[in-house]
Amino acid sequence: MAENTKIDSVYVVDASLILSSILPDEKVLKPFQKILRFFEKNKVYFKAPEVLMYEIGNSLKSAVKQKRVSSNSATKLFSKITTTTIDYQKVDFNAVLDLSIKYDLSFYDASYLYLVKINKCKLLTLDKKLAEIAK
Repeated sequence: MAENTKIDSVYVVDASLILSSILPDEKVLKPFQKILRFFEKNKVYFKAPEVLMYEIGNSLKSAVKQKRVSSNSATKLFSKITTTTIDYQKVDFNAVLDLSIKYDLSFYDASYLYLVKINKCKLLTLDKKLAEIAK
């Protein structure tokens, strides 16, 4: 995301940003803090592909294995995410595959890019390559 201070009303959000906001040993970067506060107050809306929950679940499992969080904490963090108002959207798998090939992205990352394109909105991610492509 650009260092722009303008707050839009809708964003596509990926796992890297969500995880930075929930894992205790990570910190939300300054450009994203205001947007996350607005999301918590329902002033902005997040969209994401359904794969977001799988990525978060896998990352939390890895965090437990790495002893970054306890199993109990991971369960609580996952429950917190499952109760948020993120709008999970289906993707066109063929279009996602095309984007994945065109930009040399993982299929997962291409699914976020697909939603950015069809929703004509910005992407919130810590992935610099993906952020640059999504501009």
